[in-house]
Amino acid sequence: MIVVAYTTPLLYLSRIGRVSVLKALYQQIVGPRTVWDEAVVARPSAQGIEHLLGAEWIVVSDQAERAGIDLSLEHALDAGEAAAITLAEILRAKILLIDERKGRAVARERGLNIRGTLGVLVDARRAGHLESLRNVLEETLWGKAFVLRPRWCRKHYAGSAKNDLRGRSPRGPCSREPSGARRGPLRNLGSAL
Repeated sequence: MIVVAYTTPLLYLSRIGRVSVLKALYQQIVGPRTVWDEAVVARPSAQGIEHLLGAEWIVVSDQAERAGIDLSLEHALDAGEAAAITLAEILRAKILLIDERKGRAVARERGLNIRGTLGVLVDARRAGHLESLRNVLEETLWGKAFVLRPRWCRKHYAGSAKNDLRGRSPRGPCSREPSGARRGPLRNLGSAL
């Protein structure tokens, strides 16, 4: 299975020390050179970068850059998103890992199967690679001003008192979003990078 990654899922998972779930789920991740440069080269001392540097199962490819990025992608998205979508198309990837709303919309329009950081964590929990999704959210993400969209909370926590995070803490990930928060499932974690 070919899985291509954009910058943010790599950064978020490395920052919380959970990049290994990518290997457990997918065995190998392919990232465009542009994404590697954004995630690692541009942030040599960022928290968690050592997890990416030590991941031999992350393959850096320059195929997208060599083939040329679609101009419509270059104009609509940032360079890393455009390169990741292009590489996913070239390799006929089964999954594109991407969090940004606009990039996800464009990828869907182009027929790509997408998964974000939260989707990866949910899949890892379901596959038994995480003991508790709740613990990951509480111990690692809450401390980084992480706020989930209400729709995501309803989908993954509704109907189960055991898994219900709502009401646990006024600052928890399923609480109301703070004023001025960015939109998207990872809307506040990005400011903590």
